Amino acid sequence: MLSAYQNFGVRAYRVTNEKLINKTVSELEAMPREFRVFISRIRHEGKIIDPEPGTVVHKGMWLR
Repeated sequence: MLSAYQNFGVRAYRVTNEKLINKTVSELEAMPREFRVFISRIRHEGKIIDPEPGTVVHKGMWLR
């Protein structure tokens, strides 16, 4: 019998790269394949944000 259970990991990244700062979520998600990201949550100033396509990413934000 095979199980459908799978281990998975969640990673978060702090934004420090100048090329990513002040871009919207939709701009970041549309970047070329070698930089491909999918943003499901943002943590900024102690708050968890559900990102919208127009959400602007700032230096020091945590992306997941």
